[in-house]
Amino acid sequence: MRNYIFIIFIVFFSCENYFLPKESAYLRLDYPKPEYELIDDKEFPFFFEANSRLSEISDIDINSESIDFIINYNQLNAQINFQYKNVNSKEKLNAYILDLKTAIETHSMMANSVKIKDYSLKEKNIFGRIFDLSGSVASPYQFYLTDSINNIISGFLYFNIKPNYDSILPAINYIENDIIYLIESFDWKK
Repeated sequence: MRNYIFIIFIVFFSCENYFLPKESAYLRLDYPKPEYELIDDKEFPFFFEANSRLSEISDIDINSESIDFIINYNQLNAQINFQYKNVNSKEKLNAYILDLKTAIETHSMMANSVKIKDYSLKEKNIFGRIFDLSGSVASPYQFYLTDSINNIISGFLYFNIKPNYDSILPAINYIENDIIYLIESFDWKK
């Protein structure tokens, strides 16, 4: 009988569960330091520098009205879709910018916030606007550049996955730095 009491005593008083909260952990993604190379296709009326480590240009479609191409970030499961147009008039340019703003507003309806930054580099005759959309949106980063007369190029960043802003934010930040570098190195061919 004494053994039974001892076993019951051990079972009840020796098994204590300590509930400790999990420590905070953050996802660490190490992306390679970018190396930029000049993209100067003879068919393009412009040139710029792009990250040669993680990106590559593909799907170039040149026709009489526009030039479409994609910069793929295969390791990040993302791409930037570009479209260039030579509009040849101020009215067509304004109409195209209005179409771009309408497309951007469609994306911004799902966004938590939209940050707009105007871009102007008068010595290169480049003017534009950058749209940074936060939240689970299809295209979290968009921009356009123009010479305010004839030429305009637009870019939309897309991820080839269902958008989950918290998960893709490190990749967005990495690609955003590449886009800023691309915009700063961009120029029209004379």
